[in-house]
Amino acid sequence: MLWGAFYEGPAPAPEECKPYYVHVDERGSSVTVGFETRNIPSRPDREWRGGDYNTLEFYLLFLGVRNFSVNRWSSVEAARFDVGIQSDGGVSVVLGGDGSGIKFQADSVGVQKARVYLAAPAAG
Repeated sequence: MLWGAFYEGPAPAPEECKPYYVHVDERGSSVTVGFETRNIPSRPDREWRGGDYNTLEFYLLFLGVRNFSVNRWSSVEAARFDVGIQSDGGVSVVLGGDGSGIKFQADSVGVQKARVYLAAPAAG
């Protein structure tokens, strides 16, 4: 499971994760999407134990990307995302919605990189 390394039980819900980075690599037909969440891992990496942090930053690497399309990318589209499993075992990805954002299918997905850090409290 994608989240098994970080969480026991349920993974953070999509509304708990904020996508903030997208890198498209046409050479390897891959897309990397960066997220952050304040949902702290229940299974912290050994290097993180005992540290002072409140945010998890992670990057998902999608391989074998096809049917890629983009129609505007802004903070509005970055606020919504959905990743679903297809019947063939691949994944479908939508960043945004209502006719705008980024959409694609991929053969596989994995966590490429993750780190924790202490972020300033959100302005309220």
